[in-house]
Parts: sequence; C-alpha cells; structure tokens
Amino acid sequence: MLNEFILKQLDVIVKERDSLSRQLNELTGKESEENLTMQKLLDREDVGVEVFSPRSIGKPIKLQVEDIKQRIEDIECQEALIRDQLEQTLVKEEKLRKMLSEAKSGPGIDAQEAEEAADTKEKQKLLQFQAETHEELQTILGRIDHCAEITLSDPEGCRRELKTLQYYLKALLTKTETLS
Repeated sequence: MLNEFILKQLDVIVKERDSLSRQLNELTGKESEENLTMQKLLDREDVGVEVFSPRSIGKPIKLQVEDIKQRIEDIECQEALIRDQLEQTLVKEEKLRKMLSEAKSGPGIDAQEAEEAADTKEKQKLLQFQAETHEELQTILGRIDHCAEITLSDPEGCRRELKTLQYYLKALLTKTETLS
C-alpha cells in the first residue's frame, strides 16, 4: 500500500520533470532563434543607408536588435526559473526513489507509523517552505531597494531589474500555489 502511494507520487514527479524539460528545450530553441535573427540583422546592417536614406521607413536595425536583446534576456530569466524548478523536481524524484527502495527492502510499517511519518514530513516540508519563501522575499525586497536607488541614474537598468523581479515573483506565486 505504501509502495503504491510512492509509485503514484513518483509518476506525478516524472511527468512534471518531463514537462519542465520540454519547456526548457522550447525556451532554448526560442533563444537560439532570437540570436540567429539578431545576427542576421547585424550582418545586413548598413549604417549609411539607414541614416541617410529617405527609404528608411521601418524600425531602425538598432532598435530591432535592442528589442531582440530584451526578448533574449526575458527568455534567459524564464530558463533560469525552469532550471530551478527542474532541479527541485529531480531532488524530489531522487527522494521518492530512495523511499521506494527502502519501502521494498525494509520491514513492514503499520498504517499508524506511516501516517505519523507522513505528518512529520509534511510539517518539516511546510517549515522549510516557509523559511525558503521568507528568504526569497527578503532577497526580492533588497533588489527593489537597489532599484529604487538607481532609478534616476540608470532607468534602463532599473527597468530590467524590475522585469527580472517580476519573473521571480511569478515563480514564487506558482510555488505557493503548488503547495496549497
């Protein structure tokens, strides 16, 4: 019975791992495409034509490259978040595999002991989650304070920092939603 429970949990974790791996691969592909597009734009850039030509109707290449750089930066932030989630998932998977091997090889555990162990683990998990969340929020607050300091001197840097913090907060919200 305990083995069945662990196997079900392991199956969920494996599906989550596979999903995160697919997402990471997709983001890596998007990043490669953006880099290739940026390189093509840079290769065909002709400053003389762009600046002095009356035919220059579209967005200047520099602005297009800046847009692509921003998209690449956003993709890299998303990749970092997914890598963190993937790492956590792999740790969970390893723990479940270890639990399964112990459950198969160890002596039988009665239902009450298993329930008490699960309750204890759940409490430990909640305490650990609370500590991690508190630490992450303190880090985000520090970065917001830093951004407030550089707002006037480096507005573009502040904007990028706020964009990065937005991803961190979304990841934190997702993390708290999965716990409930």
